[in-house]
Amino acid sequence: MATDNWGQTIPSWVEDNSYECATMQTITQNDAHPTPMTSAQFCTMMKESGDKYIVRDGIVKDSDWMDGKFIEDGQRTYTGVDGIAQKDEMLAKYGATPDGNPKATLSFSKGVDENDTSNWGPAQWLGNSGLDAYMAAYVYKNGSTVVANTETFDSVEVKVYWKYIDDYKKAITGEVNPIATISSRVIPDASTNKSTAANISPSNEEVSLEDFGRGEDYKFKTTCVNDFLVSGAAMKYKKEWLKGGSHETASLIDSFLIANGMGRTANLNTWVTHCCTTLGQPRTTKDVLNFVGGQRVETTLQDIDSGVFSLPAGHPMIQHTATSDVKWKEFWQEQYDAGAFSAENEAIYDAIRVDIYS
Repeated sequence: MATDNWGQTIPSWVEDNSYECATMQTITQNDAHPTPMTSAQFCTMMKESGDKYIVRDGIVKDSDWMDGKFIEDGQRTYTGVDGIAQKDEMLAKYGATPDGNPKATLSFSKGVDENDTSNWGPAQWLGNSGLDAYMAAYVYKNGSTVVANTETFDSVEVKVYWKYIDDYKKAITGEVNPIATISSRVIPDASTNKSTAANISPSNEEVSLEDFGRGEDYKFKTTCVNDFLVSGAAMKYKKEWLKGGSHETASLIDSFLIANGMGRTANLNTWVTHCCTTLGQPRTTKDVLNFVGGQRVETTLQDIDSGVFSLPAGHPMIQHTATSDVKWKEFWQEQYDAGAFSAENEAIYDAIRVDIYS
């Protein structure tokens, strides 16, 4: 069987075009961001992130990109930041966003062993989900010409194929979120046995908007990665259907994402230059940051892009008050108690901090 540029086995149902649906995300630089990347910086980040996927059994299972490192998001802070007792210490250590709050940081870790996965990323989620889904190796383009990632390119195409469109729906709605997709590093109970818990997913009774689960599902991992690309890495993207977009389930998938405050992950063929306002709550039915005209604009989904990413005007859930999926107050207290802000740890942090703009 054929393999792609990452070493993945290309499924036969992709080769013979028998899959029910496929989507494509096009990623490029956002020159209208207040701190745009250079072409060289964009190429370096997109090449290295693609090259670092770890393939096992013919499919992406893990990634060691930025393993053990931190990246700062210079535009966003944490959900509920005013309730974090260590806010001043965080400002001193990480610096401030344009609104004067501590910069958010994102940490990256690969799996603890060959049976584990990283703590982030939709490609790894797909590879560990057990579903008939395939994220193809990135396609790098300079204009309309496909080039090697060692050359200069100005866009990246990310294509995802689903043998069954119903599996795509299950991944988006959270019906399928097996424990194999969750890094052992973030499982609270270290004794959890992945083999005996392999088929645990949110139940049909748990359908509320506030989805507190065992770990991030496919839509969360996808949305959170894209939010960083838009905010912290000065990129923009659009997602579109390549096949299956006229299926009624395609409309359900996109509508579900919009209704749950993640319309920017729907396949609407519209450039996304906005993200949620803070780290830790990817759902937003109203307030967003939009990076346009060289500015960081605090606005709403209803006021940008003709409202395509928003619920209909007057919908009661537009006024939904977001709560953090991550307990940042407790997290930063634990960090403080562990000595994260001590002088002796300052050099350690500097050693693992990566500046993607350098």
